[in-house]
Amino acid sequence: MTQSDPDQTPDIDPTTTPEVTPQPEPAQPQPVDPVPPQPRELPVAPPVEEPQPTIQPELPPEPGHDPNP
Repeated sequence: MTQSDPDQTPDIDPTTTPEVTPQPEPAQPQPVDPVPPQPRELPVAPPVEEPQPTIQPELPPEPGHDPNP
């Protein structure tokens, strides 16, 4: 086979344009939010503790005060 032989048809004919088959468009992916929405931050309250009774120091009765009326 010689390269300049006019009787041989090349595998690809440079004079014809190949048929372009229209392809269906691929489904567009839905945009994804880079950061999912967060609930609004509420101020952090300290944990509720059981109220401690205030310890009153034993004070002597005031002069002139009768604890047992």
